[in-house]
Amino acid sequence: MRKIFTLFMAVSLLVATLLSSGCVRFHISDNTDADKSTAEKKIIIRIANEVAPIHPTNIALIEIFKKEVEANSDGEIEVELYANSQKGPVHQNLEDVKSGELEMCVASDVAVGSIVPEWNVVGLPFLFTSMESAQKSLDGEFGNRLDELLEKEGYINLGWGYSGFREFSNDVRPIRTPADMKDLRFRTMENYYQTGYFTALGSIPLPMTFSELFMALAQDRVDGQENSLAMIWNNSLYELQDYLTISDHAWTSVVTIIGKDFFESLSEKNQKVIKDAMAETVEFQREEILKQNSELLSEFTDIDVDVTILTEEEKEPFRQIAKDSVWKMATAEFGQELLDLATKYNE
Repeated sequence: MRKIFTLFMAVSLLVATLLSSGCVRFHISDNTDADKSTAEKKIIIRIANEVAPIHPTNIALIEIFKKEVEANSDGEIEVELYANSQKGPVHQNLEDVKSGELEMCVASDVAVGSIVPEWNVVGLPFLFTSMESAQKSLDGEFGNRLDELLEKEGYINLGWGYSGFREFSNDVRPIRTPADMKDLRFRTMENYYQTGYFTALGSIPLPMTFSELFMALAQDRVDGQENSLAMIWNNSLYELQDYLTISDHAWTSVVTIIGKDFFESLSEKNQKVIKDAMAETVEFQREEILKQNSELLSEFTDIDVDVTILTEEEKEPFRQIAKDSVWKMATAEFGQELLDLATKYNE
């Protein structure tokens, strides 16, 4: 148990939030009338996300998107970045993008599922058999279908980034079979497919926002959680978890969303600048996430975390429970055709 680090980590995260480059802004001098005129014309794009400042998603926005947009818009656009939930939880971010309080935000497919229910299919347990099948599906007809549904709600998805496959962690015992999940209190996202799956596994799902997770673990309000290795590592969740199971039980994508009204108010030139910059950003983010997730496994084994890697045979009972529970729910809600479209590229 590493709960002695709780206070230290909580304070560290607070300091990181306040002092990090998560909010990046350049101010325009107002010493002259010309400067004032330029300032009045400048377009501000505020982007909120919930990841740590050092997470590849935030780094990609700083190093690629911000620089490319500000340079290629000839100074017409200024990008402000807010990491670590500085603008509130992701559901609030999505509401603020719709209302115009924010121009853009980064959200998981599960979060977007609160707006467009069909997006919940992306995160179904064991939906994708590999990263390659997930990529082809989301970059293809399935992803396009979801984007069309989202646009009807007043949002535009600028690109499908990666979070990666989710893994189990907890501070009670190793997890190798569904029986090991029994009665464990697991933090889940605020999504009925996630809570349904953990209930079917015999766990006690406790839905909450990601920004609440660290303190919930520190205060022993939950026993475990599930996230990609990059999220577990970059947010120091491993400091409060003794056991990690590489289960690859669910794929999570992150998307960068812009308000449709705001986007359509921009000139065609600046719309292209934003789309081109995001295409580069997504490519960079995907590469960095895959690299970090693959390299981090050795990091976890080097510290005091007990790592269990499930074989394909050991994953099968978890997969079957998913198909018998939440897959049936999804089929009833959305139809078999949408699930077939999603799994089209599975091996």
